[in-house]
Amino acid sequence: MDSIDSFLLETKHCNFNNPTIKKLAQDITRDCVSDQEKAVRLFYWVRDNIQYRFGPWNKIASDILRDRFGMCTNKAVLLTSLLRAEGIHSGFGILKVKGQEYFGPIAPIVLSGRVSKLSVHFYSYVFIENKWIKIDPSVDIDLARKTNYFNPTTQLTEWFGSEDATENLDPSHIISDEGPLANIESYLRKKPRVISRINFFVGNLYLDFLRSNKIKIVDPKQLGHLFESWLKRNNFFYYFLFKIYINIK
Repeated sequence: MDSIDSFLLETKHCNFNNPTIKKLAQDITRDCVSDQEKAVRLFYWVRDNIQYRFGPWNKIASDILRDRFGMCTNKAVLLTSLLRAEGIHSGFGILKVKGQEYFGPIAPIVLSGRVSKLSVHFYSYVFIENKWIKIDPSVDIDLARKTNYFNPTTQLTEWFGSEDATENLDPSHIISDEGPLANIESYLRKKPRVISRINFFVGNLYLDFLRSNKIKIVDPKQLGHLFESWLKRNNFFYYFLFKIYINIK
C-alpha cells in the first residue's frame, strides 16, 4: 500500500488547494469537533449536492464542484479532495464489476447491452480512528428515492463514521476490489472515446427520465417502453436520434 503521507498529497485532479475547494470544506465542517464528524459531513454533502450523471471521468475536483454533477469517479475525486483539504487522510478504491449486470434492473436491455462487460467503479477511502473505511457517495438522494424501490443498486448509502458505506451490489457482480490507493491519476489521464461520449449523452437522457418519472414501476421490463414514450413526448428530435442509436450495431 502507498505510504500514509501520500494520502494527503495534492494531485492534478485532487486539486484541494483550490480556494473554492478549501472554502467549501471549511464551511461544511466549521462547527465539527472531530475528523470523524468532518468526514461524515463531507460525505453527505457530496452524496446529495453533486447529482449523479454520466460524463468524462478526467475532470479535476474544482471543475466537478463548479458543475455540480458527475459519475462515481468524479464524486470520489471531489470527496477525497474535500477530505484532504481538511487534513484527513483519504484515497480511492477501485471495483472491477460485470458492467452489464452492475446497474441492476434499472437499466433496460437496449442500454445495458451498450455497457462494457468489464467496467470500473471508483469510490473513496478515509482513514478514521486508526482504520481505513470505504465510503461511496455515488447515488444522490433524489435518484435513490425515484428508483431504489425496484432497483437494489440505487439503495441510498448511509454512513455514520465507523463502518464501510458501500453500494448495495450483488457480490456475484464484483470481479475485484482494490484499495486504498493514494491516487488514480493513471486512470484519470485516459480520455473518453467518442462512443463513450455518445453513451454518456443517452445515459443522461435516461437519468432525466428516471428523475422525472411519476409512474410507479411495477415491472422493470416496462422501463424501456416508458423511456421511449417520455423521450418522444418531450423531445422528438432526441427520440429520432435514439432510434438510430439503438439500431447501430
